[in-house]
Amino acid sequence: MTTPLDAVGAADARAFDLPNLRDLGGVRTADGRRIRRGLVFRSPSLARASSRDLATLTALGLRTVVDLRSDGERERAPEEHLLPAGATYLVADVNGGGVVHSPMWQLTVLGTAAERRAAFGGGRAEAGFEAKFSDFVTGDQPRRAFGLLLASLAAPGGLPAVFHCSTGKDRTGWAAAVLLAHLGVPADLVMDDFIAGNAAIRELMRPAIERHVAEGGDADDLGPLISVQASYLAAGLDEVARVYGTMARYVEDGLGLSAAAGERLRASLLEPAV
Repeated sequence: MTTPLDAVGAADARAFDLPNLRDLGGVRTADGRRIRRGLVFRSPSLARASSRDLATLTALGLRTVVDLRSDGERERAPEEHLLPAGATYLVADVNGGGVVHSPMWQLTVLGTAAERRAAFGGGRAEAGFEAKFSDFVTGDQPRRAFGLLLASLAAPGGLPAVFHCSTGKDRTGWAAAVLLAHLGVPADLVMDDFIAGNAAIRELMRPAIERHVAEGGDADDLGPLISVQASYLAAGLDEVARVYGTMARYVEDGLGLSAAAGERLRASLLEPAV
């Protein structure tokens, strides 16, 4: 039987105009199973989506949209009016009042290339993102938000679903990594997914890069901000190991996903073993 996914070829990101919108399906787990296609997507804000993207998501029968952005981000780029018919919109604000501490936030407010170079050079940007990923694990607000995301994916009738932040970079990247690890995807493939969107992220951030260069800066100054690096995800995973011991304990104790809901999520998203 041909599905909407087969018809539009949405198994890879080229079916979408929106950079970094992609299906997590098709990834193999350690026991040789695969994540089902067409059920869970990671994305930047849907406020950036083309009419073709929205038509594709509608054709897939999208049931849930989980928005990881802060109040200010949602006010600047609302998307509720763009949702496919029948989709439930959930806000799972990861940053809360902490958005001002993000290096990405600083990029929007620092006025000159020299100020941005001073703020982000010498490893300061990398250290900021590594601290941010550690906070994803231990911060009360992030744990509530990521817990709500997983619960919404596990809820009966919650799939197909898409989750996103603004660029689909950090908050979305961590959420995808946790989901893939929970489903049993090996660590190297979790990392592959994490860094796979770097070219798309640079495309989304092109206006900021061009502005910085026009003001006399070097595009390399912004490298740590317009990409994800392995050390960011590693910082979060190290914090999981330090605080919880295992990803399973983090998901259950830290994010509050019950064992029953976790099994339901695996059953929904994983193809049967053969």
